[in-house]
Amino acid sequence: METAPNTQGDERIREGESSHSSQLDARPHQTSLAIWDVPSPLIRLRSAKIKVGVKCSAGCRLTGQPVEIRDASGARLTSGTLGQNPWHETAALYWAEIELPDPANEGPCSWSAQFTPSGTLAPHERASLTFSFLAVKPPEHGVLVRVIEKNTQGPIENAEVRLGVYKARSDSNGCARMEVPAGAYDLNAWKLGYQAEAKIVNVAGNLTIQIEAMAIPEAADPYWM
Repeated sequence: METAPNTQGDERIREGESSHSSQLDARPHQTSLAIWDVPSPLIRLRSAKIKVGVKCSAGCRLTGQPVEIRDASGARLTSGTLGQNPWHETAALYWAEIELPDPANEGPCSWSAQFTPSGTLAPHERASLTFSFLAVKPPEHGVLVRVIEKNTQGPIENAEVRLGVYKARSDSNGCARMEVPAGAYDLNAWKLGYQAEAKIVNVAGNLTIQIEAMAIPEAADPYWM
């Protein structure tokens, strides 16, 4: 006698597999944040922007998703929306340029960017990343620093010039320009192959300073036996 095949067990197995697959699909996708172009020092009362990118581990399109900027206490400061296209040379790093609000005080600041997904087709995890900067008061005076070679008195181009926390690079005439508040600053100039002595500069008005750097002789090649 022929008997009908028992398909109930197979159906239960298929139901179990389908349920297990749905549970796997429901797992939130991991997300990660990137922050770049953070100005430091950040000059108060001036416009300042940063770029924030968010990437899904599965490469999901995140266009239109919100990104918030929060202060150290967690209070919301401002927000932005991820754009239409990923950052160039990346597969799925969707990004936004966000204008920062004016910090309440001068000094070190530690804020964070937070991604809280909303209305995505697949669930996504939240992500947060801290960034730091130094807030300074608006400049009062212009400082021009001219970097020259001590022996030849010729200009040194592309030297890194630091005046306290402020920095600039010298141009083809050896000149670096900065705007700073009044005060006393350490002045340093650096370029590979040169050596310059640091100075202390008191800025009470517009100022032009000359700094001399000596060329350092290249070390002779070692003698190999």
